[in-house]
Amino acid sequence: MKLLRFIGKIICLPLIVLLSLLILLMNLGIKAYGIALSIFYLVLGNCFIIAVCTAQWNTIGVMAIMLAVTFIISFFVALIVFGAEVLRDKLKGFVFA
Repeated sequence: MKLLRFIGKIICLPLIVLLSLLILLMNLGIKAYGIALSIFYLVLGNCFIIAVCTAQWNTIGVMAIMLAVTFIISFFVALIVFGAEVLRDKLKGFVFA
């Protein structure tokens, strides 16, 4: 029984390294996405102000949809990172317990 647990721990070590690298890459991607998103929000905010001043209500609706889509994308990216971190932590708990 101890041999099977030892083999399982050895198999989990590369998975932990792979998940750690994946989380690192995802965090770098999230930071780059945050920078791009902040620039996008600045442009979208300026366009929103112009659309309100010129009373173009269809344009405001399109911009609201664009804003909602970016929020949904951000939520799912954070959900994926959370899942990967939980899996990595559970594997660490199994290997180093």
